[in-house]
Amino acid sequence: MKVEDNIRTYKCPDCYLCGTPGRLLYQGLKDRLFGAPGTWNLKQCSEPDCGLVWLDPMPMEEDIGRLYANYFTHVPDVPSENQRSFKTRLKDAILAHAFGYTEQMPNGWLRVVGKTLAKSNLVNERVGRSIMWLRGDWRGRLLDIGCGNGRFLSQMRDLGWNCVGVEVDPVAVQVAREHYGLEVYHGMVEEAGLQERPFDVITMSHVIEHLPDPSRTLKACHRMLKKNGLIVIVTPNISSLGHRIFRTSWRHLDPPRHLFLFSVASLRSCIRSAGFDVKKVWTSANSAPVVWARSRLIKKEGFCGPDLTGLPRRYMKVEGTLFLAVEYFTTKLLPLGEELVLIAEKR
Repeated sequence: MKVEDNIRTYKCPDCYLCGTPGRLLYQGLKDRLFGAPGTWNLKQCSEPDCGLVWLDPMPMEEDIGRLYANYFTHVPDVPSENQRSFKTRLKDAILAHAFGYTEQMPNGWLRVVGKTLAKSNLVNERVGRSIMWLRGDWRGRLLDIGCGNGRFLSQMRDLGWNCVGVEVDPVAVQVAREHYGLEVYHGMVEEAGLQERPFDVITMSHVIEHLPDPSRTLKACHRMLKKNGLIVIVTPNISSLGHRIFRTSWRHLDPPRHLFLFSVASLRSCIRSAGFDVKKVWTSANSAPVVWARSRLIKKEGFCGPDLTGLPRRYMKVEGTLFLAVEYFTTKLLPLGEELVLIAEKR
């Protein structure tokens, strides 16, 4: 064990999934998003059929909380009335046609527009991301791990789901409970005592990469699901086009909070080892414009805070849109999207 500016660490030379010795991918990385202390190395599994990337040295589990000392605070996110009157209704029309939430169907011309837009794969992908691709005919008990301020769960509750959340950030838990009136537990899901109330679906959006022991958490999820229950996971894709372009400036490296970064193969392996059958896995370009802008700022300024000051916004919008288009069409042939999406079923 050694100390990285008061963060205790331990050596982690071998792959968490297959035990193969890792090769050095990057060294001397610093936190260029929230200023956590220390310098960090990333290893990558040398087994071609795995490709997992991880921190070496790895923070001690007891000290991981210190890495979030300056992390963003979750606050309520309430859309304006104009957004409610148009964007939400248009989204409802798309959800009705593409994902089976027919009771959300608006009347009038928005119904026709929604039906037309629902035929677009790009629109379906974007709207689907907002509901974690959960179809209306799957509705039942939903557990969101790492639920943040609860906005996603509030939306799903409005769509007819029976929602529960788990979150380690106490500020976010308070917002979810007090602002949205949600049932949210503070802490790790393994400690929440939810096994006696099985769920139909569990979602994890940008959570698994933060976990010190992903398999332990996934096995807990397996125990909490009903027979044939589903788990839906979204996580950064280490094989993405953005990573290939920006390398050490790629926003989703995020050392030292991202302990593991997955490829399609390594995520499949991790899910299967926890007792799940993978139903579908793909990569999504939805976040490409944001990743482009933040990665460009990291490369230019060496740091990227909560906003994008330091870059000309009009050029960023154009560049980000072009990058989205390139990545979207590329994902039709290769798994190069910025996010991995996986849906698996309990055996």
